[in-house]
Amino acid sequence: MGSAFSSKKSQKPQPSEVDKAILSLKTQRRKLGEYQRQVQEKAVRAQENAQRFVQQKNKQKALFNLKQKKLFEVRLAEIDKFLINVEETVSELKKKSPPLLSPPPSLVRSFVHR
Repeated sequence: MGSAFSSKKSQKPQPSEVDKAILSLKTQRRKLGEYQRQVQEKAVRAQENAQRFVQQKNKQKALFNLKQKKLFEVRLAEIDKFLINVEETVSELKKKSPPLLSPPPSLVRSFVHR
C-alpha cells in the first residue's frame, strides 16, 4: 500500500578501481608535497644553524649541521623522484580510464540545430 509513495534510494555510481587508484595517488602526491616543504624548511634551518655556529667558532656543531643539510638535500632529491613517479602514474591511469558516458555526436547535433 505504501509502496507507491515510498521513495527509492537512488544509487550513485560506484567509483571504479581506476578512479580509486587515481584518488589514492593524488592523496599521496599531496602528502609528499607537504613532506617536501617540511624537509626544505629543515634544510634551511640547518644552514642557518651552521652559519650561527661558524660565527660562534663552534666548528663541530657547524659541521654537524652542514652534514644534516646535505642529508636533507638527498632526501629532497628522493622526494622529487617519488613525485615524478606519482605524476607519471596518474597520467597513465587517466589515459587508460574509460571516458565518461556521453551521448553520440549525432544526437548532440540534432538537439543543437533545433
